Amino acid sequence: IVRFNNLGDISWSRIYPIGIAATGLAICQVGSNEFVITGRCAYEIDNAELFIAKIKSNGDTCWIRTFGGVEFECGNSICLAQDGGYVATGRTNSIGDGNEIYFVKTDSNGILQWEKSIANIGIGWGNSIISTNDNSFVVAGNNGGYPWVLKLNSTGDTIWTKTNYYTSGSGDGNSCIIPTQDSGYVSFGCSEYKINSSGALIWQRSYWGNKIAETHEGHLVNVSN
Repeated sequence: IVRFNNLGDISWSRIYPIGIAATGLAICQVGSNEFVITGRCAYEIDNAELFIAKIKSNGDTCWIRTFGGVEFECGNSICLAQDGGYVATGRTNSIGDGNEIYFVKTDSNGILQWEKSIANIGIGWGNSIISTNDNSFVVAGNNGGYPWVLKLNSTGDTIWTKTNYYTSGSGDGNSCIIPTQDSGYVSFGCSEYKINSSGALIWQRSYWGNKIAETHEGHLVNVSN
């Protein structure tokens, strides 16, 4: 992990030894002085686990936790829950039928409260998760190559799930999702589309991208490669 100041200079950098190999894939600021990170780590050559780590503002470790089974797990995104805990999403091969979207919910100390996997029509994973004002979570991911958006309640039960079959199904689904000023969501990946608070499609555009943001005027800005 590398932290930069407001001029782009390095304030500090840290290496965290988690197993024999580890990759950090997402970071979220919690409060003003701490961060939580998720990704994957391996203790054996043929498997990986989802990890969540909490660090202080100077990079010192508060705690590191690992989750999953005997095969492959990975965390791609993490957010702060309204109860002060954390929710990570990614992929699991150990739970359910394998190749399923994976959710891990912990308390503020990283202690597991629940974990869930949700089946799909093919290989699936969660790429982006956000917390909502009604103590729920909205997730964007991949459902057999199609964009997939789900809403879960605070205990991980599915409120609704939507798969956008208007795309070709040859991409990696959705790479991110953000809330919009009108209480809907915009998701981005192998296409860009807007949905309302119930997940119903409002519009779709054939833009490929990785990340998206909304301006104060309600306009959208995306980044692609």
